[in-house]
Amino acid sequence: MPRASLFDWLCILLLGSDVDRLEKVAVTLWSLWYFRNSAVWKASFVPSQQVVSFAASFMQDWAASRSAYGRLKGLSLAPFSAATVWSPPLAGLVECNVDAAIGHTARVSSFAAMVRNDYGDFVKAVSGCCSAMFSPCVAEATSVREAFSWLKVESFDSVLVQMDCLDVCTALQSPREDCSELQYRNFCHELLGVRLW
Repeated sequence: MPRASLFDWLCILLLGSDVDRLEKVAVTLWSLWYFRNSAVWKASFVPSQQVVSFAASFMQDWAASRSAYGRLKGLSLAPFSAATVWSPPLAGLVECNVDAAIGHTARVSSFAAMVRNDYGDFVKAVSGCCSAMFSPCVAEATSVREAFSWLKVESFDSVLVQMDCLDVCTALQSPREDCSELQYRNFCHELLGVRLW
């Protein structure tokens, strides 16, 4: 019997698998690629069990995010379609897109902010991380705080800030002084030194 190549094996696997199995294969291959690059470029070697647990942790996070998305689909949010495209801010404004990420395996939280002008051109960006793991809301609120701080240092004026965390958006727009245990609105406003409305 001839020996099958990796390509043949993948084709057989892909044709005869359900979606859950395909996701596991894809994430495991991605994990192998990630740690292979880490070994080649950073001389960082990990036991095979860490490769597998990294993939399993990612799959759990992915399942949790899909579950959260499923719960949000029922909300009356702005309509979304695959044809939705970015549109530039009004003339004279710049737009700053802010987001946070949590790395459960590495136990880190990170953020990124990117500014584009009213023509849609890239202007400037910043990112950072800290070796502490926050809840998603705290990570998002912290990313907004860091973005506001950076925007202030960079002397940006007339900024439209966009983010994807409804809790933080609601807290920033709320007239109440204590929106939550974090007081998102208060610490963001104090950092900026301005009111957002």
